[in-house]
Amino acid sequence: MTLSWEVVFFLYLMVARVIQPIFNKKLASDPYKSRNLAMQYILAATLAVGMAIFWGKLDVSQYFGVIVIIGIFNAFACYAYWQAIDISLSKTSLFTQGDDLITLGLGFLILGEAKFLNWGLGIGILICLGSAAFFTYHKRSLAKQDDGAKVVDKANIKNEEGLFLYIAIYSIIWGGAVFSMRYFALKGVTPLNYAAAWYFGAFLGAQIVYWISEFKRDKNIAIPKFNFSNLIAVGRTVLCIYTSNLLFNWVTNLAPISATQPIDQVAEMVFPTIIGLCVFKEIKHIDLLSGLAMAIGLFGGLLIAFSY
Repeated sequence: MTLSWEVVFFLYLMVARVIQPIFNKKLASDPYKSRNLAMQYILAATLAVGMAIFWGKLDVSQYFGVIVIIGIFNAFACYAYWQAIDISLSKTSLFTQGDDLITLGLGFLILGEAKFLNWGLGIGILICLGSAAFFTYHKRSLAKQDDGAKVVDKANIKNEEGLFLYIAIYSIIWGGAVFSMRYFALKGVTPLNYAAAWYFGAFLGAQIVYWISEFKRDKNIAIPKFNFSNLIAVGRTVLCIYTSNLLFNWVTNLAPISATQPIDQVAEMVFPTIIGLCVFKEIKHIDLLSGLAMAIGLFGGLLIAFSY
């Protein structure tokens, strides 16, 4: 029996937009996240390279090195993303349109896709940028207040000031990376070969992140050994990533992207936001003006999603 695209797409949304954010948040909340990052990409690279070899799709002669370099930057982007969702999964999810916008911009400039730009998309971009700026200004204003607020609240406000820096870092890198997937696909690079080069590069980049983190770490503080429970936590995240990519590739062969992309972008914003607010209790750090900024950002994101 052949599954309909609606069933496959539903499975993709459940894995990528509901289950995976929960696992990501748990990994990101670990104080030794650089070690988790290194282990994640060891497993991912082993799986991706192994699959490419198994199916006879591994080709290191053309574009492989360039994609490896892109993969190295991907590790830094993933670390920045983990830093962002460690601060707030809900807020990160609402302002997660940056990488999509960069991908679109590169498509306009390099692939001549400016014909897809429209007023709805432009207004949505301005609304998202405006809400992000307002949110940052509001948090900085709160941080400067001397009103006897709890120290933990002040610390949370200070952390949230850096939230958009992390979002900007991973958005720039992932925006360029997603564009490269399309660019190299047009050059004839197969998905399996791209994944092998990408994750091999990410493995190298993750080792660099880990070495930097180890160099900066206070050596007087002992680190717990990496145990079986840590391996399970990392392994299930890698399995989610691999499964969601498989389901995404499957659904793109069954349905037009115009039917799935808007729904996926809305789900990418809404589901992790609800999880962050309700499951991880991030709602206690949101005041009226922060909530207003998030609502405006959600409206801008919806406008972008339905303007393709």
